[in-house]
Amino acid sequence: MVLTNFNRGELVTLVSQRTRFQVVRGLSGAGIAYASKTNGMLGFGDRNRTLVPGMNAGALYTYTVYVHKQDDYRALKAIRDALHDEI
Repeated sequence: MVLTNFNRGELVTLVSQRTRFQVVRGLSGAGIAYASKTNGMLGFGDRNRTLVPGMNAGALYTYTVYVHKQDDYRALKAIRDALHDEI
């Protein structure tokens, strides 16, 4: 199933790349199609040049995961299980 802007819904927005990986792995394992978008908080430069002392480098980016609107409930269950397995 192809995800387009018309049939997808935002599932979750994360600030941790590690958590994004766990979510995507859970969705893949459940056979759920997904799309992911990465947004930089500063909009320019790279992590090495834009860090402020004491700032968490992982907080410079957000990761939004989208799934087909009909798969929303299944996707939530899949990521809950994937994140629970890591605890």
